[in-house]
Amino acid sequence: MSGLREAEHLKLQLQEIRLATNNFETCIGKGGYGWVYKGQLSIAGKPTTVAVKRLNEQLGQGLKEFLTEIQLLTGQNHPNLISLLGYCDEGNEKIIVYEYAERGSLDKYLISSNAKYAPLTWLERLRICIDAARGLDHLHNHVGKHQTIIHRDIKSANILLDENWVAKISDLGLSKLSLAGLNRSAVISHACGTPGYCEPEYIITGIVKRESDVYSFGMVLFEVLCGRLCSYKHDGLLLSARLAKEYYEKKKLIEIIDPLLREQMSWESMNKFSAIAYRCVLDDRRHRPPINLVVQELVGSLRIQEEYESAKLKCCRVLESDSDEYWVTKLPQDYEDIVEKLIPTVSYTSKKEIFALLHEGILFDDNKRFFSINKDGKKCELISAITFIDSDTQPHGWVSQSQLRFDKLASFPYKEQLDIPCQIRTSMLSYNTMYAATLVFKYETEVDFNSQKYIEIKWKVYELNVSSTHLAKRTKDGWLRIKMWYFVNYKKQSHFEMVLDKISDVDSNEKSGILIQGIEFEPIEMKAEHISKSDDDIDWEQNFPCDYEDLVQRSDKQLEYTTRKELYILFCKGILIDNGKLWFSLCKLTGKKCHMLPAREIIAKNYDYKNLDWISLPESRFGEVARIRDEASVLFTCEARSAMFSPCSFYSSYLVFKFLNDDESGDGYVLEADYRLDGKHESIPIIKPKEDDQLENIEGLRMPNWKQREVVERKVDGWMEVKLCKSLYELEGYNLIEMGFRSTKMLLCGIIVQGIEFRPMQL
Repeated sequence: MSGLREAEHLKLQLQEIRLATNNFETCIGKGGYGWVYKGQLSIAGKPTTVAVKRLNEQLGQGLKEFLTEIQLLTGQNHPNLISLLGYCDEGNEKIIVYEYAERGSLDKYLISSNAKYAPLTWLERLRICIDAARGLDHLHNHVGKHQTIIHRDIKSANILLDENWVAKISDLGLSKLSLAGLNRSAVISHACGTPGYCEPEYIITGIVKRESDVYSFGMVLFEVLCGRLCSYKHDGLLLSARLAKEYYEKKKLIEIIDPLLREQMSWESMNKFSAIAYRCVLDDRRHRPPINLVVQELVGSLRIQEEYESAKLKCCRVLESDSDEYWVTKLPQDYEDIVEKLIPTVSYTSKKEIFALLHEGILFDDNKRFFSINKDGKKCELISAITFIDSDTQPHGWVSQSQLRFDKLASFPYKEQLDIPCQIRTSMLSYNTMYAATLVFKYETEVDFNSQKYIEIKWKVYELNVSSTHLAKRTKDGWLRIKMWYFVNYKKQSHFEMVLDKISDVDSNEKSGILIQGIEFEPIEMKAEHISKSDDDIDWEQNFPCDYEDLVQRSDKQLEYTTRKELYILFCKGILIDNGKLWFSLCKLTGKKCHMLPAREIIAKNYDYKNLDWISLPESRFGEVARIRDEASVLFTCEARSAMFSPCSFYSSYLVFKFLNDDESGDGYVLEADYRLDGKHESIPIIKPKEDDQLENIEGLRMPNWKQREVVERKVDGWMEVKLCKSLYELEGYNLIEMGFRSTKMLLCGIIVQGIEFRPMQL
């Protein structure tokens, strides 16, 4: 067969294969045109476990696929493609020898009823998907100049896993070699593939393109996310592209996601993953992403999940010491009084046991309050609605729900103005600690399961009104949590009088009643801002970023280092990444990410600056800066990519600039700044608790639409900076940040903008 000339060096004798498989004794599976056996061959002088696929001549088919696999796999060497080790073509025997994938095919691990295979974690699934996507990317874009291989049968059963859980694309028997890059990347053929994975347009027209493989891979992604296969029904549902798109578009994916994943996945990671899976199975080929973009998005989803798990680990890390001396430092100073008051009948033998009891939390005050401590021993308190909502408030009722801490919830039918008076008193909070007061509620008829949503909330405190729109986060059990205010607790009880006027979903016109579970008070400790420490920081390993490999790949220049410590030092000094679109550095004190976006990425595209041009400055981190002359105000827009921010962190943003007149020091110059998140004002005020029958706290209220005059300061490197927003929490949860500033004088004298820097606060 002339088509096998290039693979002649891989040809094996039938007798070798019979010996290797003990005359085809151990069958490990059935392929499209025959059976697969396990064997042992000597490869390069080493005994190697192999998989042997044998054409069944009785089936009368498979010869074409046999030739195709050998021709396409010969010379292909990629860690995410199954390797061709040899073949045999003697008489009627047509045999292909592959590397052996110890752990079998991916589909076996996605069936929850298959007790033989342990379920995969979300991290493992993400890594497997990235491996498979990289293998497909190699076929589409890297097999040779102006060549592409279209697989035509991408499915979870054709993704094999080696002993280290590295995923490899297999079974190229149906693949087609095509020309790429010259608008000739389509192949006309008889439609083939596996039902459920096969692109509808290919079935109808017979024209297969790389986008056809992307569609099939999108179905694999949904299988991985949902823990169900296209081949059979699970819970009465057969997974299909139509079903997946319907649940995604209606924001109901949570209903079909693998239940094993819900407690372990970052919802930001899931959102990014499901978004790219959805784009892969769009009906119009033109709207599907190329596979290399799919790889990038999956890597981003993995990075978010790794940071999420790293943050959880840091929050929950427990030192090895079990000594009372250590654990007493993790307890509140009055822990003995707390134990005596809340759990007088519980016996314990160590301070560690006391910490575990208090950290888990305890109901008290006739089950109307829930007390707990965080990892640092700070007190937390969840107060039932029945304690602060007047029982005479009309109209409302008290309803019971199972699996909740409190026996009763406050129910309110839909009204434009709720007018709910509240008398809120805390009882067990830590002294001199900043707290966030968070309303815990949900809609009675809601079906939207997004992990977060924008809520408009209006409430009155004394004679002032607070109206704001910001994100509410959804807990795993479906409750929404929205921060209402911050305050510093400085006495035994803090008292707040307020009237809750409105709770409205700004993205929905549905009119639903609400259920209020309570208000939770959680400590937020804010300390000094980002500072630098010496390069021999003893905590460098703890602060080393988990996505360092991705950062190295994204660097604009080759990074010179031989150890992880040297790379850490480079990260702390800062590197330019993403083709000049970001400056990345690490905060040594916190290990959190810092980013600066260049002027090109932040100047509002729709803003008509008549006095704007672009110049180069040698002292700038970026290739060019914006020179703006004689403007009264400037508006910036930033795409808030989740990978830019460390999770669960406070960030502040700063404009980094120079005055056109270098002689002007800028010290003491005042600018007025404001900001919006996703087009809406994020607005959580800071208030003081009510003093007994006094209204002194009114001056402590910072109203929502944050506009503040900020003094310009000079940095060590000579650039000026001005703060553009107050410290914002969990910026990774937003998509767009708009910031602006204006001169307190009539016009700015003219400035040179280098970029906007986001720096973390230490928690």
